[in-house]
Amino acid sequence: MDQHLYTTEGPPPNTVLWRPPEGGSVVLKERHYQPFSQVVRTLHIPDAIDICAKNMIAPKPIYSISTLKPKMLHWQRSHPCRYLHILWFGAKLDGENEDAHEWYGNVEFAIPIDVMLQRWKNLYFVEMVQAPTQTITRILVTNTDYSSVLPSYDPRTPGGPWRLTPDGRHERLVDCRRYNSKGYNRHGHTLEFMIEVTPFGMRKILDEVTISFRNHHQALSGGPHVCHRFGKTRTCPTPFIKDKSSHLFFEEHHRLIGRQPMATTPRLSPSAEVFLQRFLAAEEIPRNVLQVQVPPPLSEHDFPPVGAPGQDSVIFCNLLQKQVLNGEVRKCQLVFGFWDENVFGIISDSIWKPDKEKEKEKVIMKLPQHRPNKMQPPPLPHAPPPGYPPLFTPQDFPHLATHSGSPPRPTPPDYPPQPPPSDLPPLSPHPGYPPFPTPQGFPPLPQPPDFPLPPPPGLPPLHLPPPPMFQPPMFLNSWASLQSIFVRRQN
Repeated sequence: MDQHLYTTEGPPPNTVLWRPPEGGSVVLKERHYQPFSQVVRTLHIPDAIDICAKNMIAPKPIYSISTLKPKMLHWQRSHPCRYLHILWFGAKLDGENEDAHEWYGNVEFAIPIDVMLQRWKNLYFVEMVQAPTQTITRILVTNTDYSSVLPSYDPRTPGGPWRLTPDGRHERLVDCRRYNSKGYNRHGHTLEFMIEVTPFGMRKILDEVTISFRNHHQALSGGPHVCHRFGKTRTCPTPFIKDKSSHLFFEEHHRLIGRQPMATTPRLSPSAEVFLQRFLAAEEIPRNVLQVQVPPPLSEHDFPPVGAPGQDSVIFCNLLQKQVLNGEVRKCQLVFGFWDENVFGIISDSIWKPDKEKEKEKVIMKLPQHRPNKMQPPPLPHAPPPGYPPLFTPQDFPHLATHSGSPPRPTPPDYPPQPPPSDLPPLSPHPGYPPFPTPQGFPPLPQPPDFPLPPPPGLPPLHLPPPPMFQPPMFLNSWASLQSIFVRRQN
C-alpha cells in the first residue's frame, strides 16, 4: 500500500503527495527507463546574468507544493528541514532534442550526475507528486543527515524512479504508475533533485556547471507548459529562440563586465561556444567576454587624506556574531576610521561550522594610498644643518656690497672657477637665511611676513624637535587593485 503524505484542498483533480512502500516498485514497463548523464537547472536570462554577477547560485526556500514546504512544517518546530534552502535541478535525458521548447527558461546550467554524487553523499526520497497530468519524483541531495525524518534512497535498488545499472549507467523513468495504481500520466514522469548547498558550496558549484542555451519562444502562446514562471500571466520577459537568447546573454554579460567582476568558471557547451563566436564577430569584439577585466588602479581621489591626531579622527571596532538556523556561526568584524568621511576599513567575515571541518573567511581591505602631498605633514621651518655652507656668499656677487661676516664658499675641485655674473637683477632674500645688504641706490628690502628672525651668529644652530609619535599609514601602489581574499581552513 502506498504511503499517503498530503492532498491539496479544492475541487478535483487534486495533487497528491505520496511515497511507495519500502521495496515497492513504480515501474510500468522496463522500456520506460532511459539513460541520463546530466542534471540541469534552466533559468531566464536575467536570473542567469544575476548568477554570473554574484558568482554563485543562491539557494531558496521551497515554495512549490511539497511536504518540506515551511508552511506545512510550521507546526513541527523541531523538524530539521523546516528552514531548508535548496537548488532545483532536473534529470536531462541523453539525446534530448536541443531545439525543443524549454518551459523553464533560456539559459541551462548542467552538472554531470557523477560529479553530483561525488560532492553530495546523502540521498533521501522526499515524495512523488501526482499532478493532474504527470508525476514528479523528488530526491533530496545533501551532506546533512536527515535519516530521522526522511527515508534514504539507493538508486541501486530496483523498482525506483531512478536507478544505477551495474555497468554504471544512470536511468530514469519517463513514465511510472500513479498513486495506488489509479489513472495514467498524460505528460509522463520527471525526476527532480533538491540539492542543499552550504555558503561555500553555492560558489563552488559554478566550477562544475556548463552553460548552454534553449528555445523559449512559445512562452507567450498561452498553452500549457510554455513558461514555468510566467505562464499564467503571459508576461515572460524573454520569449526568444536560443540564437537571440545567447546574443542577449553575452551582450548583457559584456556590458556588466566593465563595471564588476563576473563569473568565469561556468564553461560553455560546444553549441554555446559557437554562439559566443557569432556574438564576438557581430559586435567586433576581439576578446572573450567571459574574461574578467582587472579593475583600474585606485587613485588618490578614491581615499581622502588621513587626519593627524587631534583633527577629529575616530576609530572604532565592532564584532558581530550570529548563529544561523543550520548551526553555523557567522562572525563579522568591522574596523573603520573616520575623518570627515570614511578613510579606511577592514572587514572580516567568517562562517564556522559546528563540526569544525571547514571554515570560510572573507577579508575585504580598503586602505588609503600613499599620498605624500596630502598625507604627510608639511615640513617645519628650520635652519640648515651644522657644517652646511651658505647657499650664496657676497663673493658670488661682487657688484653688491660686501658682507664681512660671511665666509667664502669653497669651490668644488672638479669644476673650473666660474666668472662672476654681471648685470644681475636684485634678488629677493632666501627664506631662512640672513638677507643680503641692500645695493646702493635701492630701498631696503622688507622682512618676509610671519618669518622668524635668524639667530645671532654666536648662537649654536637650531635643532629640529623629535618627530611625532603618530605617523600616517603609508601604502604603496601595489595595494591599488584590492580584491577580496577567500581563505578556507580545514582542521
